[in-house]
Amino acid sequence: MPDVYGMYDARPVVGGYVPQHGEAPREGWHRALTVEYRLAALNRDYPAWRITCVRRSDGGHGGWWAFRRAGLDATERAAGLYPCIARRTVADLVMEVCAQDDITGRLRDVRAGAEADLVQKRDR
Repeated sequence: MPDVYGMYDARPVVGGYVPQHGEAPREGWHRALTVEYRLAALNRDYPAWRITCVRRSDGGHGGWWAFRRAGLDATERAAGLYPCIARRTVADLVMEVCAQDDITGRLRDVRAGAEADLVQKRDR
């Protein structure tokens, strides 16, 4: 299975050791292209979120951010949903986005159950 998020560092092993003379795929435009592929995959897999990788002013890695595309109401905030998430690594961001999506699913189920109860009471 391909690692579309780039969470696992699969450097090539040559003759039983990892080459120390440089990491060609991680340099220059290769690194930027890798980040773009990760962003495309993340934004495809989590359509409710706008995910981006932030660079600091000195060019260093500033972390990964996810912003909800839809606003949250008071009930959703009280349930523990966040409008945005910032994490240092892509793996940590994916775990938090998945946790947020789980909360969203449970909240949707509770709301659907409450609505079904109201319809049932109205029909009596």
